[in-house]
Amino acid sequence: MKRNYPIVLALLALLMAACNQTDNKTTIPLDEIPAIVLEGETITLSPEPLAPRQIYDFDDRIVLYDDKTPGAFLYFYSKADGTLTDKFGVIGRGPGEFLLPQVNVSAGGIDVTGVNKRFVHLSPAGDPFLVEERPYPADNDLQGANFLAMLPDSSLLFSSPSIETQFARKQGTHTEGYDFLQCNYPSNVDRTMAKEGIFSNHCLTSPDGTRLFIAYLYYPTVVTVPTDDLSRASITELSTGKKNRIKFTDGRFFLDPVMNYTFTAASDDDFFALFQNDVREQVRNGSAHSEIHRFDSSGRPVCRYLLGRTVYHFTVSADGTTLYTLEMDADGSRLTRWLLPR
Repeated sequence: MKRNYPIVLALLALLMAACNQTDNKTTIPLDEIPAIVLEGETITLSPEPLAPRQIYDFDDRIVLYDDKTPGAFLYFYSKADGTLTDKFGVIGRGPGEFLLPQVNVSAGGIDVTGVNKRFVHLSPAGDPFLVEERPYPADNDLQGANFLAMLPDSSLLFSSPSIETQFARKQGTHTEGYDFLQCNYPSNVDRTMAKEGIFSNHCLTSPDGTRLFIAYLYYPTVVTVPTDDLSRASITELSTGKKNRIKFTDGRFFLDPVMNYTFTAASDDDFFALFQNDVREQVRNGSAHSEIHRFDSSGRPVCRYLLGRTVYHFTVSADGTTLYTLEMDADGSRLTRWLLPR
């Protein structure tokens, strides 16, 4: 069957152009956000993890998600000297194990869920930490959803609950879906592709559960919305001078995207997002100059922290005074502490 690639390419370009939300949106030039150059201090981890993929603040410890090191997938390291203090979680289908584990920051600790219907909350209040088993937060009408948080009113917040909406809130048997960036889809564009690809994001709730913060991978855009009314979103778009491109090569079309926000974290008062502003190849080979952007609770930019290196993951202390970043190169992984000016 003959394929008319130029027409499809034009439709995808139209789709990207149409994926915008103008209500409650503020556009700010990137270079107008105050920039602060940071100096970091390396923390040597002992023993060194094999393949850490995520990092979380946990009171006086740092938690690394590493599903390649045998024995566990969460590793607890002391902030003071980088020594391993504890580990938690086994991947599997057996009793007490987690299948396809997912970790989210939540009030007072972190939540760990597995698709084998296990859900625990880890809190630093215990010794070495408190493990609280909770009911698994999913129903048949939200198959494939990613659990984000239990909100103050006991409703449940999910991302990617279906191909129709980007987020959903479930209260009892009632479920409502929400989109914060909108698209006018051409009739022959795959909605699943558009949703899962174009709208890729990193999101989390504030520690008190009152606000949802979303930072988009392929758009220099963040969304902040109160969790008690998901219809009142505030959108902040950065003007960076770089745009995503759709390429046509050897009879195939594909996105050659600029990677914008690749990870998020929150202190007690502010939100933070890891900003790459470069193509995927440059980020992967370590030649991108990562920044961490700080936003207040309403989503307004406060400042940009310039790191002078490529960072893959990060977290922030609860009081908002210290960043911890995870970097990887040919010599292995490296944890760096960055003290933030007051």
